[in-house]
Amino acid sequence: MDHPSSIPRWPGYITTNEYMTFDQLVEWEALARTLSSINDENPDLSHVRAALPVMCKIVLAWHITGLPEPVTPETFPGSAPLLKWLLDIVNQLFEKTNSVDPI
Repeated sequence: MDHPSSIPRWPGYITTNEYMTFDQLVEWEALARTLSSINDENPDLSHVRAALPVMCKIVLAWHITGLPEPVTPETFPGSAPLLKWLLDIVNQLFEKTNSVDPI
């Protein structure tokens, strides 16, 4: 599943599975409480630091102009908007994985 970037500085898209794997789901659920502060007006990005390795594993392919190859937690750019966008994508994927499929 492709997710186009909404960040003008980082055009392109990322590819993920349509749903999280069970291991990804368990890992992400464990991090969800820590990440609750990211929605505050002044988010503490250090909380997201713990989630970056999980987010990097969830992304199957990076097609974002200007990102290093390979993208790892160590090489991920210091861009709060890019990080927030990635967090939003992973949260949407988490919600989709946890939702009940329509009949």
